[in-house]
Amino acid sequence: MANELLIGQATPARLHVMVRLISRLQHPTKKEIFDLMQPLALVSTQQSAVNTIFTAAKNSNIITENPDKTITLNCEASELESLESFRLNMQKHVLGITDQNHPNYRLNLYSAWYIVQNERIFQFIDKDFETRFNEELSQGDDDEARKFNSTKFNGWRTWAAFLGLGWLIKPRLSGRSEILVPCASNRLKSVLNRLLPGDQQVIKFSLFAQHLAELCPELDGGSLFTYCWEASRGSERRGNNLSLALSTGLRQLHESGEIELIRLADATDIWQLYPAEGQLLKQVTHIRLRGN
Repeated sequence: MANELLIGQATPARLHVMVRLISRLQHPTKKEIFDLMQPLALVSTQQSAVNTIFTAAKNSNIITENPDKTITLNCEASELESLESFRLNMQKHVLGITDQNHPNYRLNLYSAWYIVQNERIFQFIDKDFETRFNEELSQGDDDEARKFNSTKFNGWRTWAAFLGLGWLIKPRLSGRSEILVPCASNRLKSVLNRLLPGDQQVIKFSLFAQHLAELCPELDGGSLFTYCWEASRGSERRGNNLSLALSTGLRQLHESGEIELIRLADATDIWQLYPAEGQLLKQVTHIRLRGN
């Protein structure tokens, strides 16, 4: 199935505008939404852009098109009003998809593949982000619609940054556009209360990792991450070595005081954070959620 979020027209800002418009109009028709967002008198594309955005909203299950042609939100309007509340809602609906037939599956699969690359992403040129993914994960699949290209990569990068999987920088090297630096801090932040006990109880990091794999399949240990690791780095032993994305995210949450990463001297189950220059915290054995 097509993934409209990977098409450049369906940006987070445009999708946010649409759902806010629907919440204000209260049960508008599809035609009313289309005419307000992209009047036919002003365009010659038969409203294809707004149709892409509308389909993305439907496929992400944040709106429903009713039999009487009216459109309703699948959540409270307050959950979509601010950009941050909209982000949290989209994280719930877009991330964590493992069903290959779901429209947003490809976005999740590519996220896992990108996270698996670790430091390689700084060495790739733009074309590598398409060809390597297609070579490693599209073997035997002749469906061009399922393969990645520059349009889909650019769309994915925009949404990955918005959904909390990294942040964008502009490199100085030729052959490179913006780079998404892997960092899962905002992805983790949205599910911390489900990953860790709320009473500031210290737990083994291995238990945290188990919960993480279940809740975030695109991150370390998750089903999508594991599938992509075997396809892309299968000859390498992963063990208790954490990815760049997860390590950077955990360090940021530790430094901001939202969690505490603990290294107990007598613990035997040790997890290695991804090496980072200037970082003293290199290993972790336990973790806890800090109080407000």
